[in-house]
Amino acid sequence: MIIISETLAIILGIAVGIFSAIRQYSVFDYLFTSVSFLGYAMPVFWFALLLQVLFVNIYLKWHVRIFYTSGLNTPGKGTWTHRPAAAHRAPDHDLAGDQLCALQADTCAHPCST
Repeated sequence: MIIISETLAIILGIAVGIFSAIRQYSVFDYLFTSVSFLGYAMPVFWFALLLQVLFVNIYLKWHVRIFYTSGLNTPGKGTWTHRPAAAHRAPDHDLAGDQLCALQADTCAHPCST
């Protein structure tokens, strides 16, 4: 797999380089020069995060999975499960406030102390 990707990168790099040299100072030359500088300057982890956002947006818009992951195809099976919308809401009461009231019941201004 590494040999295939390296070969493909070398072939594409040489082809783009030759075309940019023939059509020097064209829009194509400026575009691919800018893209190559961005490719060298961008950290790998940032590029990975951008690809994750891109692939999730592709899936949400067109329902096309780029990378299949175990458990994503069958709801309720595997590590990813569908949670109802109510599970994503914040709780109606403040647990930290309730715990604070239990510790300082006489001086607490929280509604549970009244």
